[in-house]
Amino acid sequence: METQPFALVLLMLSDAAGGENAVPPLDATSITCLLLGLQWWGTLIHYLTGRGLKEEWAKFFHPAGFCTALVLAIVTHPALLTSIPALVTVAGLTVWFWRRGMKLAPVGASDSYLIVAFKICF
Repeated sequence: METQPFALVLLMLSDAAGGENAVPPLDATSITCLLLGLQWWGTLIHYLTGRGLKEEWAKFFHPAGFCTALVLAIVTHPALLTSIPALVTVAGLTVWFWRRGMKLAPVGASDSYLIVAFKICF
């Protein structure tokens, strides 16, 4: 659900910046994988912290998830290395999704959150 607005904005920005033949830096599948992966990462760290993981380790693992997601995004889209604006855009989205995953982890999945996301995306 939440992927649609991000994919639409990336498509419009790539068309405005690169013309008709421009390709967005990330496709909808990649955006979905980043959103879900970083939310699950935040949830896993929150779960492990509740089960006895020390705060020092949690402070290490949170940025490790971000770095892993950014590296995977770059490895799966090697064309990002040829375009600095696309690379900065993907890095910014990864930071946003990472922060979002950390904020949503303590809250957990709720129906109201999904309903609002569906209304905005629809």
